[in-house]
Order: sequence, then C-alpha cells, then structure tokens
Amino acid sequence: MIQHWNETGRMSDQAVRAEFYSRLDNLHGMCQSCNTSKGAEESGTGVWRIDDGFKGPDGT
Repeated sequence: MIQHWNETGRMSDQAVRAEFYSRLDNLHGMCQSCNTSKGAEESGTGVWRIDDGFKGPDGT
C-alpha cells in the first residue's frame, strides 16, 4: 500500500485510488491472529504530501 501511495496515490484522483484499494488481488482475508502476526510487513516510509493531480472525493 505504501508503495502505491508514494508512486501513484498521492498524485491521482479518488477513482484511481478507490480502484486500487478495491482490487481483489490487493486483498488477503485472514484471521485476526494471522493478521496481527504479520504486523506492518510492507516496509518503507510514506511521502505524506500530495502532488499535482491529487483530487479528493469531491474532485477538488
């Protein structure tokens, strides 16, 4: 998820982000203990600024 945000999400509109986060190949169902044991498996630091092209849910 952090890789998608850094490379695409922070520069895209809501439709692009919603499509990515809704894709079944990005979702992995698991029990609570399995999820907890995985922790924050994806490493990296988020770039918490938005760039040109970012649009919120209301299109602005």
